[in-house]
Amino acid sequence: MTTLTNKGRKQNIIDYIGNKYDETKIIKDIIDWNKYDVIIEPFCGSFGFSRYIVWNNMADLNKKKFIFMDINKDLINFYNEIKKMKINEIKEIIDKYNEFVDFVYEKFKCNHQNNYIYLDRKKVDKYISGMKDTFFKKIIIYNYSTSGFCRIVRKKNIFDSINMIRHKNVMFVCDSYLNIDKHLPKNGKVLMYLDPPYYNSSVNKTAYDVDVSDLYEIFKKINEDLNDKRKYDSILVHKGDILMELLWDKHKKFEFNKTYQITKKKVKHIVFGNFLKK
Repeated sequence: MTTLTNKGRKQNIIDYIGNKYDETKIIKDIIDWNKYDVIIEPFCGSFGFSRYIVWNNMADLNKKKFIFMDINKDLINFYNEIKKMKINEIKEIIDKYNEFVDFVYEKFKCNHQNNYIYLDRKKVDKYISGMKDTFFKKIIIYNYSTSGFCRIVRKKNIFDSINMIRHKNVMFVCDSYLNIDKHLPKNGKVLMYLDPPYYNSSVNKTAYDVDVSDLYEIFKKINEDLNDKRKYDSILVHKGDILMELLWDKHKKFEFNKTYQITKKKVKHIVFGNFLKK
């Protein structure tokens, strides 16, 4: 497979608010990564967990398999399109994306921090509605955050993420966690990284519009799987919740404070898991 080379700090092709890339720094030393043959992210988003462990040499892409799942069909199709595209096509699209970012910076005279711009989603929709390049539009759309803003950053060093997406040991599947059992490999030790959507009581839905009844079933299955050590090792990172702490107290590993990027609020998060600590 032809690969692309980065210079400087690695970037991902999609930026999700609250992705787990930085959070994985906190848990990296408590897991024996060498014992696992397969890493699965059933709520993959921008697969920040797996990117971190690969980019920091904790997991070898050539020796492990990665299965990334999400119920968002367009997102999974987006990744699978990248798998099929030629390198020169990807380069051309990224150049066009960067031209758009330069235009937005100039158009809105943005005061940006850490090279990010946060825009109202409706403003961005207006500017991309006439674009003919579907793939280009998808890159922008999937930089949308769950908060209703568009998070835009100029892409300079994204080729490590593209190479990872295109790797033969990486697979993208559009399906619900409720159907995870049919996607489990027949052989090999599995580590499941669980990052389910958060419920927003003010609007009676989750961040990604997952039906609340489905969310109940998701957490019911997580509970069953955490208590069934025969299936696979699981790790779950979630914001502090009294019910979860009571329900999964025996699986609690530790807690930490996470600072949200937009609000700058510190919120307690808890790491649960049925794996044995190093």
